[in-house]
Parts: sequence; structure tokens; C-alpha cells
Amino acid sequence: MQTVILDQQQLNSHYGLLTVASPQLASAQPGQWAMLHHGLGNDPFLRSRAWIIATNRSSTATLALDLHDPLLATIARLPKASELDVLGPLGRPLSSDGQKATLLIAEGNAIYSMLFYAQRISETGAPVLLLASASDELRVPPFVLPAEIEYLATSDDVLDLLESSGKLDSPLVWANRLLAAGSVDLANRLSQRIRRERYAWQQGFAAFIVDQPYPCGIGMCGGCWQNTRQQPKLLCIHGPALDLRELI
Repeated sequence: MQTVILDQQQLNSHYGLLTVASPQLASAQPGQWAMLHHGLGNDPFLRSRAWIIATNRSSTATLALDLHDPLLATIARLPKASELDVLGPLGRPLSSDGQKATLLIAEGNAIYSMLFYAQRISETGAPVLLLASASDELRVPPFVLPAEIEYLATSDDVLDLLESSGKLDSPLVWANRLLAAGSVDLANRLSQRIRRERYAWQQGFAAFIVDQPYPCGIGMCGGCWQNTRQQPKLLCIHGPALDLRELI
């Protein structure tokens, strides 16, 4: 489909925001993304993924653009009213139903995959704690997040924030659900922490988004296979989020 650029904003040296007019993308749910191309030729032939981080639920959507991606960097420089060639929304939505105390853990740029989810959870009135790791120059500005979300960031290991969150108990103890995003190494270490700190790990408590590219985004290229305990899965079809107990 064709969409029209309404606005652009640079967040930091690595990421920018793009707002487009699109009823289709405005219907997106947390966890979904769009595959973009500027429509100015076939170089590069493949589209690039942009996480949907907000919608007004009627006509517009805001996307996060990785400015280190040459195609997305070109799109970020297009003037307002330019048309984009877009596929989306894609991916399996994340459930944000119910007022549950939610812990979010993000490693590096993987935070953009959960910003929409954080917004929807905060709208339910449930407490939300977001722990994130990134260098100072690449950190997501607080104004991108709803004021109701408690947001702690570090330049070091994001799991170190579990000890400095200011809560009486570990966030892994009081949280009713957990969504994390980052490397497989983070998934392994987080899984060990959950088993050590929680009395019981209930089914559906923890989901994890593996931070890796989706070359085609629609399951055709096979470039995003992820091994799980049961069978390999395509992240662009079965994800982005997988149950952490299934992943590790």
C-alpha cells in the first residue's frame, strides 16, 4: 500500500521517528511492524523493518527508523507529503489485556520493539517499570514514553537495574508479567534470574523478543529462523515475541 509522510523527528544519532497517514497501519497492535521502501527503484530490492511505536487508532501511525539502515536513512530524509511503499502491519500482536503489574526489560535498540506495548499497558492503569540499557547518546528520551511509566536506564548491563529499581522486592518477584527484548545471551541470563528469584514461573509469565533483522519480514527468505525447545521458528511469522521458557 501507499502511505504519505506527515512528519519526521530525530530522537538521537541512531533513530528517528516517522509519522505517516495510513488507516491500515493505524489499526496495528503492539508488537507489530511495517516493511518500508521509498518506491524510487529497486536498490535495495528488499524492504527494511520499522517498528510501529504509536497510532491514533484511526488514521496515522508513528514508526521508529534505524538511521544506520541505508534505506531507512534515505526515507528519513524524504520531504513531507512524500509517498512510501509499505507492507503492514506484520507480526503477531502482543496481548495487553488486563491490569497486570508489568516489567519491561530492553537491551540496546531492542527497546523500540516494545514502546507501543508499554503505551498500551500504561493505558490500562497497571503499573509499568521499564529497564533499558543504552549509551547516553543512544538512549530513548523520556518524552517518548507515557508519564505513568517508571523508566530507568543504564549504560551497563540492563539486568543490573533489577537491584537498583527502588522497589522493596525484586521486580521479578512483584511483576505479574514480563516482556524483554535483546540478545539470546540476555534471554539466557534473564531465564536464570527468573528461576532463582521467583517461587514459581507460571505459564505465559515471560515473553522475549530476539533482536535480529527480518530480511523480508513475511517468511519468504528464511533469514530469521530461531531455535526453540520444540522446533525452529520464523520470528517474522511466529513472533516477534516467543515464550521465554520455550526459547531457552
